[in-house]
Amino acid sequence: MAYNIIRKPFMLLETVSMLYRYVNNIRAEATTKRPNAVVNEERRKANAQRAQQVQQVTSQVCADVDRSDPEMQRFFGRTDCGCENTCLAILLTYSFHTLDYPGFWDHVEAVCKLWKLYQEEGYWIQSSGTVALSFTKTMDSPGDLVRQIKALNYSADFRVELMDALTHFSETVYRMAELIAPLSERLEQVYADNPHLLEERWDYWENTTRNLSPSEFLRTMGMSDEAEDAAEETWLAASFMNTNIMAAMGAKNSLRNLDHNLVLVGSLISMESVAIRRGVELDSISVLMKCLADRKRLEILHRLAKERSYGLALSESIGMDPGQISRNLGMMHNFGFLKLERESLRAYYVADREAFHEFLMRLEEAVFS
Repeated sequence: MAYNIIRKPFMLLETVSMLYRYVNNIRAEATTKRPNAVVNEERRKANAQRAQQVQQVTSQVCADVDRSDPEMQRFFGRTDCGCENTCLAILLTYSFHTLDYPGFWDHVEAVCKLWKLYQEEGYWIQSSGTVALSFTKTMDSPGDLVRQIKALNYSADFRVELMDALTHFSETVYRMAELIAPLSERLEQVYADNPHLLEERWDYWENTTRNLSPSEFLRTMGMSDEAEDAAEETWLAASFMNTNIMAAMGAKNSLRNLDHNLVLVGSLISMESVAIRRGVELDSISVLMKCLADRKRLEILHRLAKERSYGLALSESIGMDPGQISRNLGMMHNFGFLKLERESLRAYYVADREAFHEFLMRLEEAVFS
């Protein structure tokens, strides 16, 4: 058997995904407007309908959840890290990818055991721009846990929060689990009352993977590195609440020396949408690169990275026609490389370092993933 389609919801991950979106007021319907939209109108409509279902279930289960509650914000508030799909709770759960325990509390226990195993085996956190933490075991470790976290692309405040959470890992994970367990029970009851919500996803992936080898499947899904490490069997789970995130691991690439690959795929992801998302992403990146592929614009960006300025001042210092300066400033602002700050009747521009860094991460991911 090449595929083991796990026809059970992973309630810890389902609840974390639901609360991330709810606490940050992210509507599931917005996902369908992103480049992971699908090839044909029929699948586009199916995705829109599924997103609406996700939103309805989220609103039903979270009706009495206070988004501003400090603990909810601590675990589920969006991080400032250049990645739009993560929070502390996701880093403490998705980072420890296991499909052995669908049950909520069994999965919580497994996550804590995996963290302990990684520490005992000498794995360290690898700097990454992805949704979850990644781990490696090489000779060039940045050092102890403090140095590992310092190397991550997170804000200073969040690095402190993450350091505390990882130092007291089990206590932190169990506190989060106690906080969300009642919501997980509600969500599980909704799934029990509406089995079609997940059965459609399980059926889709069972039919889609039927004639694909595990390595072909991973490669088609844009996971070339994982395909090189693929085993003969793949464990595949489909999520309902996780809409647009896919996590995959080849067996040989697993820190736990598994004899099977692991794949968890979101509810709005299909075989077609992954291929189209990569194409649209490359198109988007190529347009951004064309914006930067101009010496004058790079000079403007260089000056605005040092201090903010306005059109006429830049025109005089660079020796460019005011009209050209205005057009170039407008282009770089529209593409997100510049921030606009208005004071009285004057418009000041300044380079957006975070946006530029996010673009470089997108470029690296698109080319090398």
